[in-house]
Amino acid sequence: MRFAAIIDNPEALKEITYALSFIRKLCLIKISPTSLSIITIVDTSGTQVWATLGISETFSDLTLKSLDDDVISMELNIDMLVRALKSCSSSGLDSVRVKLTKHNRIPYLAVMVEHYSRTGSTTKIAQEIPVKILRSEQVQTIHEPECPRPDAIVVLPHPLTSILKICDRYRYIGVRILVSANMNGDLRVAVENDNVRVDTKWKELEIAQQELDSDTQPVSLTPRESGAFASVRVDAKDLWNVLKIHTISKRIIVCICDNHALIVYAYVSGMEDESVLTYYLSSYSP
Repeated sequence: MRFAAIIDNPEALKEITYALSFIRKLCLIKISPTSLSIITIVDTSGTQVWATLGISETFSDLTLKSLDDDVISMELNIDMLVRALKSCSSSGLDSVRVKLTKHNRIPYLAVMVEHYSRTGSTTKIAQEIPVKILRSEQVQTIHEPECPRPDAIVVLPHPLTSILKICDRYRYIGVRILVSANMNGDLRVAVENDNVRVDTKWKELEIAQQELDSDTQPVSLTPRESGAFASVRVDAKDLWNVLKIHTISKRIIVCICDNHALIVYAYVSGMEDESVLTYYLSSYSP
């Protein structure tokens, strides 16, 4: 088993892993000849993230060999990966290499940063992250959540400043936020406690039905009137953490499966559309 590569865009990967670190600390990294997947791991229920990045946009000078069709899967603490990536600067002058290594039969993911200053000096930083290599049969038991057809699909307004500020205030009012939308482009975000109920509305948002095509056909929506609202009640803190991805996302699409789940697709800026983070937030009872 061998894996080594240069990270072409370490700043983007740092921001992605940093955003995911607020959701879960344990993650699965799956590297294949075509894609890099980062999956947050949960025991039973809760918010999950499935991030998929194009391998050619993430790595160069790639060496990838395994007995599992050249696919390597590893489990690690994402905070340690974030700390290692923070060693590189945002100047774009750094060279960042990653390599799977082993000491005393314990596997590690080595992150080696070579920083070139504008004065010509060079600084090298190497960090090793302990990992657990997973067999293919172990990975096969991990699946994306199954959700019913969406009832509403809207594009969040860009920039996301207004929604982010509102959700930040709402999480101090209640532990659950009610998110509602319809196929007329209306979006509502509400919160309540024993003393108060507050809601905010947006109108004429873009409908994103065509962007989530399957085999070039539009997503099949649950039959309902276009003005009928679909709603989910999600964890306020989790929603706030999900929206933090706006700093590196060029487009964020929200799908609501009525009373079941909120699905958020965040397309990564500077990458092709196949590079997307998919968040699944479970709906809670009132």
